[in-house]
Amino acid sequence: FILSRRGESASRTSSVVEPVQDARDKEQAAEKAAPIGSASLSKAMMGAISVLIFGSTALIYVMLGDPTIESKPLASRTDERQQEQQQNQIKQAGLAEALSAAQDEAKANPQSVEAHLTLALAYARLDDFDNEIASLRTAQTLSNDSPSIKAMVAEALSRQAGGQIILPARALIEEVLDESPNEPRALFMAGLASYQDEFYQQAIAYWMKLADVAPASSPWPALARQNITFAAEAGGLPLP
Repeated sequence: FILSRRGESASRTSSVVEPVQDARDKEQAAEKAAPIGSASLSKAMMGAISVLIFGSTALIYVMLGDPTIESKPLASRTDERQQEQQQNQIKQAGLAEALSAAQDEAKANPQSVEAHLTLALAYARLDDFDNEIASLRTAQTLSNDSPSIKAMVAEALSRQAGGQIILPARALIEEVLDESPNEPRALFMAGLASYQDEFYQQAIAYWMKLADVAPASSPWPALARQNITFAAEAGGLPLP
């Protein structure tokens, strides 16, 4: 199992492609799609809380002055912006309420692994990485170093780093796969680490194993198959 890095600049994935890029970056982004597995969140906790899933977009399309987009009156655009702001306010209020409830539950049940995982998820939804990781670490301790929760910590560390599978995350992934070779999240992230290092065949191998061992009803097989396609295209390899 190899998770050594070629360096911070070796990554082929990013959490969000910046809207302002130089021409070379745009050309490279258009040539290769990044695999699903970065920092934009599509989350649900594993087990009682479902599964935290990496998700990313390969490109951001900035449509300024696009002649194919129908022009809208200023009043209409203003109304839309106001509606979006109201929706965002409602969403943030709901997330804050969920966080408060999770904090109360964790305080009332400090020895509950599930309570701390729920709290970690509430922090994750607010992009509060430090507190998310702290809550996951607490759950990890309470669970006697559960491999699945260690994999969650590795994922949170990577999302905090903008989708980069950084060295502390890689060390955790390696530990998890030594203890539990079929742990889905660790296999998924090992594939991402290999992809970021441009070891495309190795990435495919991890994701093929993930597709084989993960429950068919979980999101992992579909994500793995999609990323296998990305890795084969990026490496000029035949689809397995």
